[in-house]
Amino acid sequence: MFAASAYTLRRKARLAVSLAWIGGFVDAVGFVVVFKIFTSHMTGNTALLGAGLGHGDWSSVGRLGFPIAMFFAGAFLSGLLTVGGGRIGIKSTYALALSFEVVLLSVFGVLAWETPHAEGWQQSLLVAIAAVAMGLQNATITQIAGAVVRTTHVTGVITDLGLESVQLLYWLRDQPKGKPWERFWRAFRLSSRHPSVQRLVLLLSIWLSFLVGAGLGVSTYDRFGILCLAGPIGFLGFLIVLDVVQPIANLQHVDHKQEDQELTRFGIDVGLLPPGVGVYRIRSEGQRRSRAPDLGRLAERIGAQSQVVMLILAEDVDLDDNNLMGLVSSIKVLRDRSADLVLCVTNSKLFLRIRDHALGDELGGTNLCPDPEFAVARAIEIATDLAEVAEA
Repeated sequence: MFAASAYTLRRKARLAVSLAWIGGFVDAVGFVVVFKIFTSHMTGNTALLGAGLGHGDWSSVGRLGFPIAMFFAGAFLSGLLTVGGGRIGIKSTYALALSFEVVLLSVFGVLAWETPHAEGWQQSLLVAIAAVAMGLQNATITQIAGAVVRTTHVTGVITDLGLESVQLLYWLRDQPKGKPWERFWRAFRLSSRHPSVQRLVLLLSIWLSFLVGAGLGVSTYDRFGILCLAGPIGFLGFLIVLDVVQPIANLQHVDHKQEDQELTRFGIDVGLLPPGVGVYRIRSEGQRRSRAPDLGRLAERIGAQSQVVMLILAEDVDLDDNNLMGLVSSIKVLRDRSADLVLCVTNSKLFLRIRDHALGDELGGTNLCPDPEFAVARAIEIATDLAEVAEA
């Protein structure tokens, strides 16, 4: 279990370090440009908004409530782009959302360059653009990496740091008795796999990245002015290019009511499968090899009606250790809700790699199949057994 969460958290840490500095950078620059209004730190804005309400200072209420509304609008826009984009067939929805952020930050930079002493509606426009960009980034990364990763504010991060530190201290205290140096060495060897240590590393990486970004933002703004935004804009462009060069493969649900040509080649009619068997396929679109989606969150995307999940991996999808260990975590989640997973891997090299991996141990010899026919037979067998148990 520790190893499974380690790979997932390691990937989240890389993602957080890559993007949290942009949140700190833009927040610091925005604070300077728009006269001490936070564009990503909504906790501070909300506290000041409350103070304004308490004093009856309605001009402050409007000035501070506006960026909060715009941050919300950015998060709402992220949902439209990622969830709505996926519904209409857009493949790289997260790249689409980050592209919007690039456009927003670019417009912010141009307007700040043209109006260095913005007032009135011009200042409000600058606040709106920056806050929407930060809300968009925060919501997009949350959808990719889960609620633990926030890249535009750190209050919750510091709170979690305190809680996880207590968990770690109690774990160290509960280590078996012995000589102090032996206990220290034993704890040191085991700590890299302990969930609290992994989460502490993740949370510290987010906080430090945000801090470094804020420092870079102020120092580069003092030297280059608003042109300093070229750094975060260029980095976001780099991430978008990476996503386009090697896109994320699609997770597709195979409808029982429609004929599937690929499965028909194997003599399989999905319409004859029991209703409790859900068939899913991960495959690339086009000629390029693709990365697998976040398999650690696979269980979240599986309908509750699917008691048995048959997952087919196409030959042109690359899986790394993050994907494999993420799938281990998803299998545990599915089994906790009395469901199971059958994995079909037609790529012989990948099949052997999974068989010798912790994922192969988790699946067992019968739930890892080299072709769809075996996988269908195993899925029907599990569904039949579950039905008999339910009837009994």
